[in-house]
Amino acid sequence: MSTSGSGPSGSNPISKKSRKNASGSRSDPGWEHGIEIDSTTKKVQCKYCLVIRSGGIYRLKHHLAGTKFNVEACTKVPEKVRNQFLSILQAHGEDALKKKRDIEEAKKDAREKACQQIARFFYTSAIPFNCVKNPEFISMVEAIGQHGPGMKPPSYNDIRVKYLKQEVDLTLQRLEDYKAEWRTVGCTIMSDEWSDKKRRSICNFLVNSLKGTVFLSSIDTSDIAKTSEKVFQMLDEVVERVGEENVVQVVTDNASNYKAAGHMLMEKRKNLYWTPCAAHCIDLMLEDFEKKFELHKSTIAKGRKITTYIYSRTLVHVWLLEFTKGRELIRPAVTRFATAYLTLGCLSENKGGLMTMFTSVKWKSSRFAGSKEGKLIQKIVLNTGRFWSHVTICLKAAFPLIKVLRMVDSEGPMMRFIYEQMDKAKEKIQLNFDNIKKKLVSWLFCI
Repeated sequence: MSTSGSGPSGSNPISKKSRKNASGSRSDPGWEHGIEIDSTTKKVQCKYCLVIRSGGIYRLKHHLAGTKFNVEACTKVPEKVRNQFLSILQAHGEDALKKKRDIEEAKKDAREKACQQIARFFYTSAIPFNCVKNPEFISMVEAIGQHGPGMKPPSYNDIRVKYLKQEVDLTLQRLEDYKAEWRTVGCTIMSDEWSDKKRRSICNFLVNSLKGTVFLSSIDTSDIAKTSEKVFQMLDEVVERVGEENVVQVVTDNASNYKAAGHMLMEKRKNLYWTPCAAHCIDLMLEDFEKKFELHKSTIAKGRKITTYIYSRTLVHVWLLEFTKGRELIRPAVTRFATAYLTLGCLSENKGGLMTMFTSVKWKSSRFAGSKEGKLIQKIVLNTGRFWSHVTICLKAAFPLIKVLRMVDSEGPMMRFIYEQMDKAKEKIQLNFDNIKKKLVSWLFCI
């Protein structure tokens, strides 16, 4: 039987396949100046100072070069050897930096192509651009990146059936968490009626608790006579669905039919309260300003004429942005009548730019200046009929209320603040008119 080769009685069991980086067979120049003591802990001994340290050959090279990079410098290494390893480490660092830059450049190019494709998907599918602000869009992109190359997208049927069912199940599961809180601390049912682009009347029902607000249901009320009895029936069915024992209050707008329905609901269900929507109540106050005070009515009408005229003529709108330094005249608000007063506020803020525009050479030399409507708008802006002083009076009366409106429309429970803030609004309005027109304020707030 032969004793050579790889058998148990051979000369060396590992001679056939030596360990790749074994001492004496490694190609790294550092091994000429160090001895491996323990391969498991990567302990190496310097041949010059005989110090033993962990970290392997990489740290030994820094020890020899004297870089003091996570290791002390060797005090006995020859200068020639020190310079040799300084050059090696410097070259290695430059190579690593170049490699890193190349990788970053490739990533940059890849990202540019990916972003271009995402944008093309938006354009060809007519997806609104503000969808990129949706947190789910960010999560989607991150999930695709984590999968890496070769991801197969979901099919039409996957999105229409499989994942839609999963999302519905997940939503219902989350809803159970909300329902558990309703049973523990109670909740508020909120009714919100609005009209869509097709003039259909839609009534949404939402449930609010400390955990947050969830959408419950929506009813098309276009063909329903909104009598107090019918409104009561709708509210009562929602309370039954949520559970009477869980409902603390029901909030609706302050229209007469909803008000009557709210009282009918409290008569039937003794443990809940009907509460008029604070935002709607404040909006009704602003509506009363416009409808019952001629100065407010005429001033708001003139303000609408200015904005309608400017925004219906592209060139005039371009001039507006030039003279107001990019500031618009229309500022949407949570309610219709608040929007009217905020628009007056924007007009007041841009008074200088507007007056400059309507006295500029651009305006005077344009076809608009000679038209009947153009002349009318110019007269209003240039303060014929004391338009700007009337704007100031309207804002003094309305802005304290709008401040409260913004507060009650924000997230979070505001009932504990509303009464104090309304008192402050009344005091501010009285102060704005130097306490002279107390009758106006008293009438408005039914003091």
